[in-house]
Amino acid sequence: MKTSLNEKIKNIPTKPGVYQFKNDVGEIIYIGKAKNLRTRVRSYFQKNKYQTPKNQSMIKRITDLDWIVVSTEVEALLTEANLVKEHKPHYNINLKDDKSFPYIRITREPYSRIFITRDIVKDGSRYFGPYTDVYLLRRSLKAVHKIFPIRSCDFYLDQEVISAGKVDLCLDYHIKKCEGPCQNLVSQKDYNAMIKRVVQFLQGKTKETENYINKQMSVAADEMRYEDAAMYRDQLAAVKSFKEKQRKVAADFDNRDVFAMAKQDNMCVTVIVRIRNGRIHSIEKISINIGDERDADIFESVITQFYLNSDFIPKTINVADVPTNKKQLLVWLKEKRNGPVHIQVPRRGEKAREIRLAAQNAKLLVGEWIINRKKRRELIPKMVQQLQEDLQLKIPPRRIEAFDISHLGGTNTVASMVCFIDGKARKSEYRKYKIKTVDGIDDFAAMREVVFRRYRRLKSEQA
Repeated sequence: MKTSLNEKIKNIPTKPGVYQFKNDVGEIIYIGKAKNLRTRVRSYFQKNKYQTPKNQSMIKRITDLDWIVVSTEVEALLTEANLVKEHKPHYNINLKDDKSFPYIRITREPYSRIFITRDIVKDGSRYFGPYTDVYLLRRSLKAVHKIFPIRSCDFYLDQEVISAGKVDLCLDYHIKKCEGPCQNLVSQKDYNAMIKRVVQFLQGKTKETENYINKQMSVAADEMRYEDAAMYRDQLAAVKSFKEKQRKVAADFDNRDVFAMAKQDNMCVTVIVRIRNGRIHSIEKISINIGDERDADIFESVITQFYLNSDFIPKTINVADVPTNKKQLLVWLKEKRNGPVHIQVPRRGEKAREIRLAAQNAKLLVGEWIINRKKRRELIPKMVQQLQEDLQLKIPPRRIEAFDISHLGGTNTVASMVCFIDGKARKSEYRKYKIKTVDGIDDFAAMREVVFRRYRRLKSEQA
């Protein structure tokens, strides 16, 4: 261990916090949390302590470290999750493409808007998600707009804007897709009561919405407003159609999320089954590149990052294995939900069957990933096949490396190498060389040197 790194470790505080390991180019390669920062960081460098192969590889590359002191273990958990999501260190458990997961956003405005977003804005807006199945997300939002007359315009509306008449009625009002809040044709109280029903609908609680629509339909029929009654009838049919597409799996009506995983090679797929009012509301899937992490560590990371930006946490979370730092997770989730949360590992009965259902889906997805990976490896692009035929090669040239020489009038001679795999540029394989043995203008000698250096190194690495 370097002297400077050793000195840093001696000065690390004994408080809870987050630590960051860096490599020789200053890149963050691992972010972790600890109840006692000094003890946790020191544990990586104890000579007689067993380290997993992944940790051994990481420790060799540590040249520097930083830390952030926080007040509680729960704050350390959240800080770690946010930093991992931002930096995606090589040795952390990273959700693949988690930044692209979409949410349904309900804006914090006097007259809220509801739309799909991939950007989390901390302005008091509420977020449903994340959704990994975009088709299901769009189907849910389409049902919401079909049932509820939510405004679709992008204007900010408050009493000042409405009183000034700055926004005119649009087509949505005339086709009864909006109640016209821009012209004060619906009160803020009534509009927000509708948004409350939207929230309940998205949480799977459709009964109150059905009762409200039924009541409005009866009133419209009694008052001989048959066109309005027909509109409410269509809304009721849309609610029932949406419910019918959700498979019923439970006799009880407790809301819960079910987590299970399947692993193969360096790939792990976690499936999250959202159950609302006894029905499968959605099935989400998250892919993770893994090393030698324990199942408990993976569950902790997935649960933390899955609920990080979501404002709606179920009362019960059923998992196939107890996550690491369960106590800190529960404290954070209870605070986020503003109510009780239970993390359970069902062993028998209906809830255990739900775990098996999620695990079965995860196994199928891992199997599908393996098949697709094999197909990708075996697939040879037509352009590569054509090149093999034109050059009369015995095997297809799936990897092509090309070299070029450049210099300034015979000085500062350099070489570059580009790499194409299956006809596509692989920029991570590009290389630059400084020519060491050639003076003056001699591209042939420079090319000889760079080709020799390149493939001598490859042969020694393979040996």
